[in-house]
Amino acid sequence: MRIMRRGYGFFRLKDKGTSIRTEAVAGITTFMTMSYIIFVQPMVLSHARMDFGAVMMATIISSCHFLLSCSKGHWWRLFSW
Repeated sequence: MRIMRRGYGFFRLKDKGTSIRTEAVAGITTFMTMSYIIFVQPMVLSHARMDFGAVMMATIISSCHFLLSCSKGHWWRLFSW
């Protein structure tokens, strides 16, 4: 319970009208979608005679960029005055 209270306070979830459950479901959904895209996009584009490995690497790099952007937002929230 203490961790949940800290989550509500730190991220100001009540002010934003959301809950830990909603955010957890959103996170799991995002993870599942990204995992799906990493494998499906190269398969689809390989039918257009693009290199499977190259497309997979480009997709992974794009996914990492998204995750780094989220991490940067968390970092900003953690150390903003």
